Amino acid sequence: MTHTVFRAYGTGVAKQSRFYAQLAEAVCNHADVLDELAVSGSRATPAALFSALHYLTLTGVQHPLAACFRSASQTNPDSTVLAASFKSFMKTHAAQIAEILRVRRFQANELNRCSVLAPAMRVAQVVSGSALGLLDIGAGSGLNLLFDSYVVHYSSEWCGASLGDIDSSVRIDCELKDETILPRLPAPTVSVRVGLDLNRTYLDDADDLRWLYACLPPDRPDQARQFAAAIEVARARHSGVVEATSGALPVMIRNLPTEVTPVVVGTRAPEQSSNSRDLDLIGPLEEAGRHRRVLWLSAERLRSTRGTGLSWNLVEFIGHSMNSTTLADSDDLGTWLKWMYQPGSW
Repeated sequence: MTHTVFRAYGTGVAKQSRFYAQLAEAVCNHADVLDELAVSGSRATPAALFSALHYLTLTGVQHPLAACFRSASQTNPDSTVLAASFKSFMKTHAAQIAEILRVRRFQANELNRCSVLAPAMRVAQVVSGSALGLLDIGAGSGLNLLFDSYVVHYSSEWCGASLGDIDSSVRIDCELKDETILPRLPAPTVSVRVGLDLNRTYLDDADDLRWLYACLPPDRPDQARQFAAAIEVARARHSGVVEATSGALPVMIRNLPTEVTPVVVGTRAPEQSSNSRDLDLIGPLEEAGRHRRVLWLSAERLRSTRGTGLSWNLVEFIGHSMNSTTLADSDDLGTWLKWMYQPGSW
């Protein structure tokens, strides 16, 4: 990992985590700290590396850096002290960190992505005219499969709206951009929910659960509380995640009931995927689409004058044709949404 990688990460994460932005900057400003990354043999992303550090602090490791993590929501550590503690921690726990990064994949636990799923799945039902079968690629612990079990509050200066279960203990807040108005569409009927992930995590496994919490910034107790509430919902609803790559999609789609329209969701931005094979969805979806209609909710990196973030598109595969329409733009975390699709524009 280089200064450029850490600096870019620090800039991107600043709005979400002041502590991680400060830690990334400390690493960038002290070249000798990067030497410890080379010694450990780590090729992980900054997000995965910081999660590994957080994981070790959650196991009870005693170290000045661990103390910084545990007090991150209350204090601002000195950058020089933070860098020195990081270097010492990397040297002391290099083998453990390397092993964690070998067996674990960073999971963003981005519940706020449900702010996109909630209206997008309504559009999918209108387009299909049937009940839906949700197949989430890179589902992790499967929390986004239960998007309609949470309540998403959308707000702006001129309007507000709520989608989902208004009595839910999981509240997700989303800002509407550019005078966005969400279309009034009926709530979707989701008959099947299956997540696919090459590195599935189990909510009833203490070590897996510790890793999921470690993937949250230590200075965001609000995210930890939201995540804990979502876990309780998932345990009650028994969301299903299977260990598989996108190559299993055609068979899974064929096995869905004929009265259900498959909706495949890629909820991770491409650079967050740990397995490049999961990014090649076009082939499996085209194959499946030759036998039945398939919808794909894709998230692509914005590369236009529309700004930075993600562009969400609903793509239809049917026969030998592929049709696509843009639904919305959002930031990576789903904290803001610019909705574009209106009924009749398909």
